[in-house]
Amino acid sequence: MAAEATTAGLRPRALLAIEGAAKLLPDLAERLRNPRLRGQLLRAIRRIETEPSLVGMSEHVLLIADKPTCARTETQ
Repeated sequence: MAAEATTAGLRPRALLAIEGAAKLLPDLAERLRNPRLRGQLLRAIRRIETEPSLVGMSEHVLLIADKPTCARTETQ
């Protein structure tokens, strides 16, 4: 995906897993309802969301990229 973005003229900054390992937790709904457990879960997710070996297990990924600015030329 990063290669496709580069080919399209974008500068990839990050590739993130949207649905990662947390989806495998049998008690995910409970963890999300409990503020303390939700905080723990979100901290763990942030640590691994960019890990290349785990991004592939996500059904959805998010590519964050910059669009380079073009040098402006004055034409009159």
